Amino acid sequence: MSIDSLSGKTISIDFDGVIHAYRRGWHDGTIYDVPIYWAKEAIKGLRDAGFKIAVHTAREDLFAVRDWLKKYDIEVELVSNRKQPSLVYIDDRGLRFTDWDNTLGQLATIIGKEVLEVE
Repeated sequence: MSIDSLSGKTISIDFDGVIHAYRRGWHDGTIYDVPIYWAKEAIKGLRDAGFKIAVHTAREDLFAVRDWLKKYDIEVELVSNRKQPSLVYIDDRGLRFTDWDNTLGQLATIIGKEVLEVE
């Protein structure tokens, strides 16, 4: 069964900043940090509840991400650098979209200035 056919039961989780602590940012491109507090337990709980977990990342070296997850005994169904069909996406840099006015307001708060106003 492909992950596509499980989109209603799949939760996509960003790797850096959500699973991997990533406290120095991209640094030198290595996966240098430990798991974020409670990431392993949360993922296990979601899997135990019947959800499939797809880890998404901007990293090109998916084998390194898989090896890191294995090192910390974090089991997931998929590691990909492509967005997967999912019930929900968990990401440390995402904005919740309801409409453009609200989204641009959130963005203005983050960057410290208005980009444009929706009329």
